Amino acid sequence: MKRDELLTKLAMEWPHWPDFNNGEVPAPDAPGAWSIYHSGWQCTALLDDGSEVIDKSDWLARRTELINEPDDSAAPPEAKYKIQGSTGQWYWAWGQKPESITVYSTRFSGWNVEPMCSEQATKGQIPEGHKWHETLKRVERDVCTPEEDEEWALKERQLREAEWNGEGLPPVGTVCEVDYCEAWHECSVIAHFQQQAGMVAAFTVELRDNKVKSLDAFGAECFRPIRTQEQRAEDDLTTAIKRIHETQPDGISVSCDRWLARTLIAMGYRKAQP
Repeated sequence: MKRDELLTKLAMEWPHWPDFNNGEVPAPDAPGAWSIYHSGWQCTALLDDGSEVIDKSDWLARRTELINEPDDSAAPPEAKYKIQGSTGQWYWAWGQKPESITVYSTRFSGWNVEPMCSEQATKGQIPEGHKWHETLKRVERDVCTPEEDEEWALKERQLREAEWNGEGLPPVGTVCEVDYCEAWHECSVIAHFQQQAGMVAAFTVELRDNKVKSLDAFGAECFRPIRTQEQRAEDDLTTAIKRIHETQPDGISVSCDRWLARTLIAMGYRKAQP
């Protein structure tokens, strides 16, 4: 028997590698020629020269090859889980996580809420002792660098902001602005719940002055999307016009000083710094 054939046979038929430490020995009918080498058992393929040795690491590696679990990097975007069926076929799956698994061809049973959706992945085998029905695993996506994490966080934030137009309560997870302590501050919405006056959004906010983070809950009218740079400039302009209006001499109309302020600011004029 060639070494590769013997290695596959051992990997398929032997659920455990003999452990020298607890006194286990291979069965008399075990394929190959066995001997104790240092602290463990090794198997020698039955070749004329007897030089083809198989150890536990070879056996483990071949079992891994035979099981042929798919790499998470190959998972389709919607896949949440991967699982192996009784025929050795692996599947990408999404939907509600099952409490128990039985696979018949390409169908699962045990999906207790949402219908099962699956897609074939790699084809493997079922070595002796391999518990295929316990192979359900969550798909782990690629680990990002801190820079990539920051980039994705920005994209998710922009997406949330784009989804919420300022009407109704901001969704949980939204970063927006809240009218808090007589000023608008950036906040993060963490929950919705019912109060006597209606639904409110709980949020965390950090005040610019004292850097203290606070927790509170307000109604929809107290939130607005984060202002763009143009909107912030418009806010500054409105504030400046308001101050001009409050200090204007008699006889100058509001429409006039608004036009004048806009014109001056558009031309680049600002209050001189002392």
